[in-house]
Amino acid sequence: MFFTILFYISIFFIGFITSIGFKHKTTLYNLHRLGVTKQICRLETWKKLLYLFIMMCKTTLYYLIQTYMFQHVTQISPDVYEVKCVLNNKLHVLRYKIKHKYNRVLQITDINMNDLTTIIEPYVNGYDLELLYLTPNDFHKDKIFLERFDGECDTFQQSDKIIIKNKLK
Repeated sequence: MFFTILFYISIFFIGFITSIGFKHKTTLYNLHRLGVTKQICRLETWKKLLYLFIMMCKTTLYYLIQTYMFQHVTQISPDVYEVKCVLNNKLHVLRYKIKHKYNRVLQITDINMNDLTTIIEPYVNGYDLELLYLTPNDFHKDKIFLERFDGECDTFQQSDKIIIKNKLK
């Protein structure tokens, strides 16, 4: 979806520029003669534009991969996500709430001013997540009974957090 919107915006922009160029040929010629458009013809400008285009394509590709390939992350509400993963041959489902919507990290560097942002930032962003505990109310139930392998039975009311507590010995 993002890629199609970007495509239509670029088509609109190219059509808009060409229509202005055909309508105002003499004005564009006079601007070029005065040196206004000479900056556009420099190689550095085209390199910067190509770099921006590549960055937009990479971002679009990452977005598409996350949206269509990784189906184990679902959005429950605007700030709440559910993550499904398998660890030790057992399915785990966790709900997380994002505490901060904006990114708080600008840059991470070492002593030699080498950029480490892309390596360390994902680990730091994990601390902005809050683990949400489920209640029977989340499943539209008034009361839930949980039986454990050791024979104990736990009862959870509507607003009780469903947490299995270890038995003290």
